[in-house]
Amino acid sequence: MDFSNRTQKANKLIELLNEHYWCTQGIQDTNRIFHESYGYETHVSDLVKTELRHIYTTTVKHIRFTPDCIVGQTNSRAPEPVLLLEYKVTTTPRYTLKDDQWNSGQIEADAWDNYTNLMKIRVQIAVIIFCPYHPRPLLCDFPDSGWLTNPRTQVMQSTSGSRTDYCNIDLRKLRTFTEFMSAHFAVPKATSDPLVKNFLDIAQKETLLQTTHDYKSIYKDHKTGFNWI
Repeated sequence: MDFSNRTQKANKLIELLNEHYWCTQGIQDTNRIFHESYGYETHVSDLVKTELRHIYTTTVKHIRFTPDCIVGQTNSRAPEPVLLLEYKVTTTPRYTLKDDQWNSGQIEADAWDNYTNLMKIRVQIAVIIFCPYHPRPLLCDFPDSGWLTNPRTQVMQSTSGSRTDYCNIDLRKLRTFTEFMSAHFAVPKATSDPLVKNFLDIAQKETLLQTTHDYKSIYKDHKTGFNWI
């Protein structure tokens, strides 16, 4: 998946969750949640983005992988009422893992480095992952080294796509989005569950959010939603 395609998928995820979750009355008014755009994609010009892609310092990594949004709760009793919020979409299973492929996700290694650096200075960041081939397709949690099933992996030069180094993660280690919102912001599951179900019904039909199998995979008949709980 190249950079442009990755961005399109993340933006579609943000758009749908804004419409069907964050901007609903039950979340905004009843539970006093606010959700705002924040990072690199919305605040940096295309000219500067082009220049930054060729610089690999820690500072530039932070700029390039600044989380997409902020989410918070007014009058919250939570110890951290405002969080940085990163959106990720992972759509291609690792077919070589066979039946284990449905539990393996992927995150850019530089993005993971930035999460690690932020956590070292006690900045709270949560990651929302939409994975259409995972049984629990909408996940959210605080990054943890226990997620990693392998560290930074270099992409072969012959590989198509963005050729960006990546890390693989065990999706079973993350909470569902509903569980996270209940635990951190005390949003009742009875409020979140129907909203998330509505979102998933729409996401299952959204072209940008479909499972995309490798051309060599023998699992191509496993369509989006086949194993959703």
